[in-house]
Amino acid sequence: MLLLRFTTLVFAIAVFIPLGISAAPVDFIREVQPILSEHCLHCHGKDDKDRKGGLRLDLADAAQQGGKSDGSAIVPGKPEASAMIARLTTHDVDEIMPPPKAKNPVSATQLATLRQWISE
Repeated sequence: MLLLRFTTLVFAIAVFIPLGISAAPVDFIREVQPILSEHCLHCHGKDDKDRKGGLRLDLADAAQQGGKSDGSAIVPGKPEASAMIARLTTHDVDEIMPPPKAKNPVSATQLATLRQWISE
């Protein structure tokens, strides 16, 4: 009887949880846009006079081009090469984004979402 239960469990795992299963794709509108709106777009959005560092994150082409420093903010498929991720994860208080004075850091969950989105 125990062998039958074990065999059934192994079969269920093999059928319903395929190897290589990955997380669902990130939904830009539902998951990424709110993070950017909360943490980034007040300084890196569409308003030319308020934009910092010449970086615009509300347009894909502009984000991929980057700002005055750091190169491409977003390198599709390569979060480790994306300046956005570097700026969000640095320990240098002069480089980290959002700046500490904003008192609105990106959470670990939000960072993971951004990494996954860039990877996709």
